Parts: sequence; C-alpha cells; structure tokens
Amino acid sequence: MVAFTQGTTTNHQVNGATWAPIVINGTITSSAQDTFMYRDQDGIRSLMLDDDGCDCHSSLSMGHAMCGTTCSASYGNCAITGGVDKLSDAVVTGTEGSGTSCTGPATDYGLTLYYYGEATTTSTSSTTSTTTTSTTTASTTTSSATTTTTSLEPSPITITREGREYTKFWWYTVGTAWPAGETDVLGRPNGYCASSALTCFQKMPSGLYEDSARLLAVDTVGNAMEWSFASSNVVAHAAWLAFTQGTTTNHQVNGATWAPIVINGTITSSAQDTFMYRDQDGIRSLMLDDDGCDCHSSLSMGHAMCGTTCSASYGNCAITGGVDKLSDAVVTGTEGSGTSCTGP
Repeated sequence: MVAFTQGTTTNHQVNGATWAPIVINGTITSSAQDTFMYRDQDGIRSLMLDDDGCDCHSSLSMGHAMCGTTCSASYGNCAITGGVDKLSDAVVTGTEGSGTSCTGPATDYGLTLYYYGEATTTSTSSTTSTTTTSTTTASTTTSSATTTTTSLEPSPITITREGREYTKFWWYTVGTAWPAGETDVLGRPNGYCASSALTCFQKMPSGLYEDSARLLAVDTVGNAMEWSFASSNVVAHAAWLAFTQGTTTNHQVNGATWAPIVINGTITSSAQDTFMYRDQDGIRSLMLDDDGCDCHSSLSMGHAMCGTTCSASYGNCAITGGVDKLSDAVVTGTEGSGTSCTGP
C-alpha cells in the first residue's frame, strides 16, 4: 500500500504472509505471493510481488528485471530497460523479457491497474458539482457526471451501469472558483485534463457512434440522469455536435424533447426540448432546458443564459459561471440565483 500510495521503497524486499489475489480470469502460479519489492535496479525504480524476490513466479512485475539485490540473467533480461510481465508468470521463456530459465518484465505484454477505495471524508457542501463522461454501448466509453468527495479524485474515473462502463470526461468540483483562462465549457480536447484537476472542460472522445452513445450526469445533491444520443432528434444531435466537436448553436436549437432516464433524484416536469451552446459574456456555455431561459434546466454549464443574453431574473449574471443541479426548477437562495430562478 505505501508503495502504491506514497512511493515508499522497500529496503531490499519485504517478506511475510501470502498476499494472494482473487483470480477473476486466467491463472496464477501456485507459488505463494509473499515477497514484495519496490526498489531501484539499474536506474529504474521497479516493483515486484512474487514468491522469493527473484522473478520466476510473480504476479506483479513492473519496471526492470530483479533478483534479490541485483538482476540475474537467469531470471530475466537484464539488458533491457524494463516493461511489465504477465500476471500468470511461471517458468517459461521465449519472449523479449526472458532470461535463460525464466521471464522478467519487458514490452511483450501490456498491463492495466485499477483501484477501488472510499474517501475518508465526504463533502458536506450543498453547492452543486458536476462531472461528465462519454460512453457507447459498442465501445463502453461513457459520458457522465459524478458525486464529488474530498478524495484525491473529484469523482470516480468510471461508473458501471447495467453493464455499460461510463468514463469521466468533464467535471466541476463543488466550491471551486471559475478557473482562470477558461472561456469554453467544452474548450479542451479529450485527454487534456489530469484526473486530479478540480475542473475539466473536455469534449467527449472522437470515434464514438452517435446513435449508441450515452451521456450520464451525476450531481452533488443526489441526482443522476442518463441521456441517449440520437441523430434523428435535432436537440440530441446539436448536443452531440457540441460535446464531440465543439459545434456551437446559432442562438438555440428547438425540437422534440430529449428526455433523460432519471436514475436518482428528480427532474423538472418541463420538456427538455431546447439546447444552447453559445457565447455569453465571454464564456462559451451550454444548457439543455425547456425554453432557452434557465429556470427548468437539466444541463446548465458555464454562464447563466436567457434567450440571446443573460437575465438577472433567471440567473446571477454578475458571476463568471459554474454548473447548476440537474433538478433545476423555480428556486432561489444560492450563488447562482436571479430574482426568480437559479442558473449555474
């Protein structure tokens, strides 16, 4: 744990009780995984979990080949800088990472690590925060909003719902000031943001199929909603072009209702049939609502908007922007409030 979370190295190696994984798929060596190393080897700080500190029956092997306090040409390829080994490592040879008897890490295999954990504390603020992710049922890439906590991640990287994996791509952390230099809520290319950033204004990734893609949004007041994109619906299509290509609307697009599935919480009873992605007071902003004047919106990101301008009745035109909750209705009392309704 201290290696993965704090980068703490081992003094040579740590031996103890077996730390055995649950094997979900595939196989693992029968040798006990009771030895862990995270130390420097030939200029590469490397990591291994195996049976004896000498790569031959490892589960995790990342970086340079290691054996005891050095590298052994019997147990791995000491001539290469490093890579990863497969999780099912055993007494086999025949790949780039092979020594004379066993195989160490190399570029023959790929490896992805995931973590699960719960925050030690959670945010108690009632201010809304939204995260967005993009997904298609074909590629299981996703679009969504997620609850913010005080963990290092503003929200989970992925959310799984009904067998579909949604991946976070857009977020605004509760209580965060509008970030300096940002003038477009979809202004960054996908992959731009660090996962630890407090805000991220990315587009959805390219290469998704519109008619199977979905958008999942989760706010910090308990609402979660899922939209299915549809090229036949002009409102949904305008949203698709905005989220994937950054295409603005000429004022607004009206058409058939683009209604989400409400997973948790509530949504206004007003039809979500109007979409805007346009500039308002220097901020390119986005809204899905009933009439293009924020009071009954589901998605509202950026600056407050009403028609072709900003109305002090429907939002706080004096602030740069933020997000509104997914269940927006005729309420006031927050920073984003106008005299009659609340905007982002």
